[in-house]
Amino acid sequence: MMNSLPTELLVIIFELVLTQDSIAPWCFDDWDLDETQWPEDHHLGEFIASPARFSYANFPYAIASVCLRWQEIASRIPEFWTNLVVILDAPTTRSSAFRSHIRWSGDLPITVLVKTLHDTIDADQELRRTRAIMEHLAPHIHRCTHITFDVHYCSSLPSIRQDFRGTMPILQGLTLWGRVSGAGASRDETSRWGFTSPNLQTLALSGANIRDICMGGAEWLGELARQGSRMSGIEFSRYGSTSNGFGNLHMHSVLDMLMSIPYHSVSQLVLTSLDLDCSGPLTNEDRGLSADKLLLKDLQAEFIIELFSALYAESATINRCPISTVDEILADELLLEDIYAGESLYRPLKEWNGIVLGVQNCPSFNDALLAEMAYGDVHRGFMCPELHTLTIRDCPNVSVRALRTLVDKRQAAARKEHVWVDYRDTSDMAIATVHPLIFIAVTGGPVLGEEDRNWFEANLGVFSWA
Repeated sequence: MMNSLPTELLVIIFELVLTQDSIAPWCFDDWDLDETQWPEDHHLGEFIASPARFSYANFPYAIASVCLRWQEIASRIPEFWTNLVVILDAPTTRSSAFRSHIRWSGDLPITVLVKTLHDTIDADQELRRTRAIMEHLAPHIHRCTHITFDVHYCSSLPSIRQDFRGTMPILQGLTLWGRVSGAGASRDETSRWGFTSPNLQTLALSGANIRDICMGGAEWLGELARQGSRMSGIEFSRYGSTSNGFGNLHMHSVLDMLMSIPYHSVSQLVLTSLDLDCSGPLTNEDRGLSADKLLLKDLQAEFIIELFSALYAESATINRCPISTVDEILADELLLEDIYAGESLYRPLKEWNGIVLGVQNCPSFNDALLAEMAYGDVHRGFMCPELHTLTIRDCPNVSVRALRTLVDKRQAAARKEHVWVDYRDTSDMAIATVHPLIFIAVTGGPVLGEEDRNWFEANLGVFSWA
């Protein structure tokens, strides 16, 4: 019956489907530290742009696959083909179909997602399909607002240096992201950058593309600054010097590249799983970098030391990194996750002047460290002197007694200086030697007795224990 409907009516129906089932191609995995409750969905996921659903059941692919007539009708409406999705390991994937879909989009701006769903795809097959897609995309690259390659092997990714050419005036996001490092094809490292993108806001790179931009992309990023562009997000993930076969990438090359970011500032900076050359002396150079949110995961201690000598972050997350030798972390809010048992947190926290601290699954965050944080005076000072919010999750070596002592001693010190009365006091604490703890949330801790719960609730502005 549907196939007997007039074309005009089918178009109206298709347009209604578009409004109900339009793919939402650019949503970001956000991460933050809540002051009073640890978010259940918090994770260290990359912030790369990713579609909400990866399926050809989305509009317009489902409609176009019903019959040739429906496909022919849909192909005449360019607005239907502005969010293009290619699943590289789908049985029905054909590069010729992608070429048709691009042609059907007319001259409209487009977003493009190329994704591998499973880890069973053959490396050579993924590379061949990625290259075929890139060949069809190249003539239309000036129309792209977002381009995402989210593949299994880094070796399958297009080269940011060689495969992107010309002016991309409306490009806002570029993601070349792989999950497994690989050597990839040989590259001409003498070739110049072949494209400009004055409105680029987010950049996520994996594999050899990280080395390409660190060794030759400073001028390209500098051009963004001269054109007034501001970067909202940068991610470098999965670089291994041996597996990529391009020699070592020195940590100072990464820092120099970051200095080329427009205005030396970025909203979100994510650096994960980078096997860098950290040889040579540390410079401790203040480079004036800043980030609203910083995520560090699986990095060397030397790189973290150099990074925090160069960068200030409003909120920093450090996951699975050796930090026992890190003396300075410049961040107002700090979240430590999965720090190994052998890594002492004393040095990183001794001089930390932030206000919000979160700790998850860190065995060395224990009673001994809480005791160091609890005792001090106007002469020798306190650890974490400005801390007022503490969030603890799955730290088995923290006791109720030690935490209660921490709260009691720091509040008593603040009262002794006559700068604070109780948690209802909103006085300016700028001159205080130590700030009192007034917000505490504990998840996965020991059993809390009624007397202790009543004490915490009476002495803290916000308290939760689960």
